[in-house]
Amino acid sequence: MSTSFQERRAGLEADTPRRIAALQTVMREKGIGVALFSGTAGPGLFGIAKYFTNLVLWYGRAYVVIGAENPEPAIVHWSSFQSEWNRQEATTSWIETPDVAVALSSVDAFNKALAIALDLNAGGQRLGVEHVSQTWAVGEMEEFRRQCPDFELVDLSLSIDAIRCIKSPFELSEISLLGELMTRAMERFEAVARPGVPIWHATSAAEEVLKAEGCSWGRTKMSLNLKAPTIPPPVDRCFAQDDLVLLEIDYSGAFGHWYEMTCLFSFEPLSPIIQRKVDAYKDVIALMTDACRPGTRVGDLAPLADDAFRDRGYPVVGMHLPHCHSIGLDETDGANSATTPNDLLQEDMVLAVHPGSIFDDGTAFSMSDMFRVTPNGGERQSRKTWLNVVIE
Repeated sequence: MSTSFQERRAGLEADTPRRIAALQTVMREKGIGVALFSGTAGPGLFGIAKYFTNLVLWYGRAYVVIGAENPEPAIVHWSSFQSEWNRQEATTSWIETPDVAVALSSVDAFNKALAIALDLNAGGQRLGVEHVSQTWAVGEMEEFRRQCPDFELVDLSLSIDAIRCIKSPFELSEISLLGELMTRAMERFEAVARPGVPIWHATSAAEEVLKAEGCSWGRTKMSLNLKAPTIPPPVDRCFAQDDLVLLEIDYSGAFGHWYEMTCLFSFEPLSPIIQRKVDAYKDVIALMTDACRPGTRVGDLAPLADDAFRDRGYPVVGMHLPHCHSIGLDETDGANSATTPNDLLQEDMVLAVHPGSIFDDGTAFSMSDMFRVTPNGGERQSRKTWLNVVIE
């Protein structure tokens, strides 16, 4: 039986206090009275702030304040319009906007957030932050140092990632639902794509499937030249009979969870050379996902993939993207085969798996889907088991 949006929203409301309580436990252990997180509108730029509040953003910056002893976070935004949007979408009712007559920049909102943080501070002079060098603006840091010269900034990024990389039952349900929507989007692309049809007609049809279900940030892009980079094609480009279209869809769902999926489309049967390469990817992905078990070093999946390609006659000379990474409200929210290779996989992590090997002829496919880590190996989060489709 399908789950209604109201039931899904109730699941989010029930899951959020667990997240906040887990953070507050870390804060108490570290002697931190309050945490202040900033978010900037854009993919991968406000996932942590969203994790604790379901913050929504379309432009500009916002701030989330969480006290170690206060169950309700505060959201501060300089835009009264976006504050109103958050009153509709956020899981907290504490939403502030500076006086619109003086809120001429995000620094005004930052000062408002900092004032709330100082009010909530449960003693001490330690402020919890995340990736402060990447998420705070220069003016914000100047204001903080002016007003709080004796405070210590404590980076909670790793502690937060350790919490959010393990997906709750609610999150697993949302991700698998998004996997179904992404598969339907791929099927819609297949239904519209034909030689002579503008490519954007097919990609917009695919995105219509997602938008109709509340998906927000995201895009469709593709490779038409057997090379690794996937990009939006020119608006006037039409499909050609001999095209090989590696379509990638990256989208976030109604509550911000990201999904990455690709498929290779053609209008003619694949040549023996291309079919052999696709079969190699299928084998390598099966090896990688079988290794997606608790206790596996995430970095070990990269040489596993590279060696498997070499065994099949494809000399690997480089990497165009991490072979796999944890994914959630950010496109990377934990273990990453490239940046944190020593991280151990844990049950109920969700990984974007896409062998990132580049071959000596410069070719590479971004063959991507998402898998839940289980004791029996990776569990695919969609029903799309195929890597390529011939459109007839």
